[in-house]
Amino acid sequence: MLSAYAGVIADSFNRRTILVASNLLRVLLVGLALAFSQSATALIVIAFFIAVVAQFFSPAEVASIPSLVPKEQLFTANSFYSFTGYATFLIGYTLAGPMLGRLGDSSTFLLSIVLYLIAAGLVSRLPPLDEHLKKLERVGTEVIKDLRLFWTRLKKGLTFIRAHRVVLFVIIQIGIVFSIERGFISLVPSFAKEVFKLSTEQISYFLILPTGLGALSGVLLVNRLKHKVAKHRLINIGMVLDGLALFLIALWPGTERIIGSGAAVDIDSLLRIFIFAMAFISGFADPFIIIPAQTALHELTPDEDRGRVFGALYTVINFLGVIPVLVIGAVAESVAMNTIIMILGAIILVAALDGMRFYHKHKLGTE
Repeated sequence: MLSAYAGVIADSFNRRTILVASNLLRVLLVGLALAFSQSATALIVIAFFIAVVAQFFSPAEVASIPSLVPKEQLFTANSFYSFTGYATFLIGYTLAGPMLGRLGDSSTFLLSIVLYLIAAGLVSRLPPLDEHLKKLERVGTEVIKDLRLFWTRLKKGLTFIRAHRVVLFVIIQIGIVFSIERGFISLVPSFAKEVFKLSTEQISYFLILPTGLGALSGVLLVNRLKHKVAKHRLINIGMVLDGLALFLIALWPGTERIIGSGAAVDIDSLLRIFIFAMAFISGFADPFIIIPAQTALHELTPDEDRGRVFGALYTVINFLGVIPVLVIGAVAESVAMNTIIMILGAIILVAALDGMRFYHKHKLGTE
């Protein structure tokens, strides 16, 4: 629920101030993590508060993009935003292990502090992100002090979303896809080890690396297609690819038995190629969903409501993301993992079909 409240904050304060303050709070929290690095309990609590800060950072960050670029460059800006996000994900996960091994915990924490300070410095050089405040009579701390006003602003954002069917549908659609992906991620370690017989190191090479490479490739291609393919079609393509990737991964055990009973084939090599390809496709699909969807939300939402719309989006993602994780935890011992993954893929495919039906009446154009 914090994301919904953070959306109100993003629409009531100078967004640049929120971004700078969030990064400085992260500096403080990572500094505390460095000081209490030997206490697992302290690190868990600090990680929780870092996640809390992120809930306030994200709506302000994404809501600010249309204030920084012309409307005709919005799709490209969202593509670049996603590209940097996926690139840092890939670099971070690739370097985290070696850095911890060679530099140790303390140096890694110090590097994080330096990076957050650099981020705060860069954000502070942005123009004032306060255009959305000019239509409001009461802003800033007044909104926090007056709970009735805060609640009114929150309800106004929800009313806007309910009144605009396309905005509501896009939020729910993205929420479903990324909640399913969270459910799949919770299964990856055990599924990769038990079914694919991968070691922890191999999971990085054959799952995380291709997912990141696929996402980067997807960003580059979807940006090239922005003038040729309507945004709703790009979203549908991404959802179908994502659903098929999960569905096909779940079919591997049966496929392995069929291939193994036939001609002499190097099953291990084939498995590595298959895993790499499916992870690449899954990563490749994500930008096809998130970039056009995020651009559509930017275009359809007034500046003074954007923080609450994206706050609602992250709330839906967080809320729906808990459901598959809890369900999977409850049925994991009684239902085969590949069956669970097949169901997850099927849910995304059904959501894609529903999207095709909806967008047949409510089209999202090209750039």
